[in-house]
Amino acid sequence: MADTPAFMCSADAMPEDLERARRAGFAGYWTKPIDIARVMNDLDALHLTSPE
Repeated sequence: MADTPAFMCSADAMPEDLERARRAGFAGYWTKPIDIARVMNDLDALHLTSPE
């Protein structure tokens, strides 16, 4: 599970919130309201970079 990417989803979108999530090891940070296109792009990018 340590190699499983995790994304943070929050209404907090201040730069320090984003940086805190990055330092905590999150693969990405999605803010509310959810931008479905961004979520799909992030998930597609994970799929492209994951080992077969």
